Amino acid sequence: MNEPVQSEPKLVEPIWAFVRVIIYIFLVVVGMLGSGNVISQNFPELVTSMGLYGQCVSEIVMLTIGAVLAAIFTRNELKSFVEDIGLFRNRAIPEVIVGFSIGMIIVGTMFGVMYLCGGYSVTKVNWPIDFVPALVLYFFAGLTEEFLFRGYIFRTFEKSGGTIYAIIFSSLCFGFAHFFNMPEDASLGYKTYACLILSFEAGLPLSGAFLLTRSLWLAVGFHWAWNFLEGTVFGVAVSGTDAGPAIFTAHMTGNQYISGGVFGPEAGLPFFTVGVLTGLGMIFLALKQRKWSLTAGTDIGPISRTDL
Repeated sequence: MNEPVQSEPKLVEPIWAFVRVIIYIFLVVVGMLGSGNVISQNFPELVTSMGLYGQCVSEIVMLTIGAVLAAIFTRNELKSFVEDIGLFRNRAIPEVIVGFSIGMIIVGTMFGVMYLCGGYSVTKVNWPIDFVPALVLYFFAGLTEEFLFRGYIFRTFEKSGGTIYAIIFSSLCFGFAHFFNMPEDASLGYKTYACLILSFEAGLPLSGAFLLTRSLWLAVGFHWAWNFLEGTVFGVAVSGTDAGPAIFTAHMTGNQYISGGVFGPEAGLPFFTVGVLTGLGMIFLALKQRKWSLTAGTDIGPISRTDL
């Protein structure tokens, strides 16, 4: 008589997934620091002389490191991983365009709400400007971060704990990855607050974009538009970093709960409100279309592969 097969405790897989994600993030950071040291020692003026294109090099290096590590971590199921995140799907370009369009609408709404709350005003219009370098940079930044957070990290959490678990923890990883973008003199409480706000105002809609198509590309387009409009059009800090030349010279007013403070408008309640409502709407739509699993190991099914 065969012995009954005992299943692992329910908490084992989610905890092990969390450990794998922490190791993955740690190795990506170590890889970036190591490659940065190599470049700075051997080509000290290369990146700085290239301006924003130099930052593109950094994003491409990070994407390469993240992709290689993801391939190593999923070596026994690499084909499934690539299919699950829709990396080579044939509708990538249309989905990026749709995502960029949605992102423009949402970010425009965010700034509209912030303006009505007295937190944002334009003091000067700068035109023409060369916005192409920023457009290229923010595409690669969006692609890199979506591969890391909605690609490997989201999928790892979802397979071990279900979609809700993946949404929450991949969003938190995304938000707190920006912890060191803020000035050193910012308080620990403010940094934590800003990262929590970013986690859900951006993490929820980006997760929703991924869930709706089961592909990175809608989220990449959304992320691309978010950064480009925020920095190069509206002229404010992008997740705590200076965006360079912008079409509008902006002035942030009001307290930090409206304007966001040194982290930028992403730490303000107008952005948070619009982002969370948008994200919840997209996630609810994905749930209605049965594009997620409530528990670990549930087969999402072919309906999750459908296009927009």
